Amino acid sequence: MLELDLMLMTFLNEKYSKLSSDQQALFADLLAQPDPDLFAWLLGNQPPAMQFTSLINQIRQCQHIVSK
Repeated sequence: MLELDLMLMTFLNEKYSKLSSDQQALFADLLAQPDPDLFAWLLGNQPPAMQFTSLINQIRQCQHIVSK
């Protein structure tokens, strides 16, 4: 999904290197989630799985996506 790739690339370029190794591992786990779920979480259309909440918020802030 191109839109998803663009959102994640911005985060990767701006923030990923500043994450702890645990957060980087969590990001890898996040990428293994189904694209429709990940897209809905990033857009705020459904709440993310609990373990990803903080990371999703960081990605959304990087995108300046406002919560619904």
